[in-house]
Amino acid sequence: PNTYFLITTNNVQSLLPTIQSRSQVLKVNNASKHNLIEELLEDGIPKKFAYILANISESKKEALKIYSKDFKDNYNILVETMKSAINSKSYVFVNLSPIINKRAYLPFMLMFREFVSDIWKVAESQPISFINEEELLKRYSLAQFDFPKALSAISDFILKQRYHVNFDLYKSKLLMEIMECYE
Repeated sequence: PNTYFLITTNNVQSLLPTIQSRSQVLKVNNASKHNLIEELLEDGIPKKFAYILANISESKKEALKIYSKDFKDNYNILVETMKSAINSKSYVFVNLSPIINKRAYLPFMLMFREFVSDIWKVAESQPISFINEEELLKRYSLAQFDFPKALSAISDFILKQRYHVNFDLYKSKLLMEIMECYE
């Protein structure tokens, strides 16, 4: 009963879902994130995207694979949706539903999770990934938005997709849970 295991990995996604679901994941920031940001900037990726990519990917190769026109478009949709949703939570369902698709949900969900995580970080005066959206993040941190619940819902959605559960059902569940975070 008092036995603990410590597993280290550079890629949490490579662990079996059964191990992930029974584990407490602790991300350790290291100098490689800073190096990755610098490498992405050298490759011409704008600063606002380099910070996000460095936090949602494990390597330069993975970051460059994620970075695309869809990534930039999804960034803009996410930011505009979150701006509008402060005043009307229905924007969450209407705007996010079409871009969370089975084919390419993971990069967007990781970006969404990073955005919600930044709400907490800005409230705690910690460095954030969405460096161009600090004012929006501050508005959320001062609002009655339940960001721990939102983080949990997003993480649960990502985990459930590894088990190949009904995508559309869980997408609807996720969006409803995010809308409930505004109440």
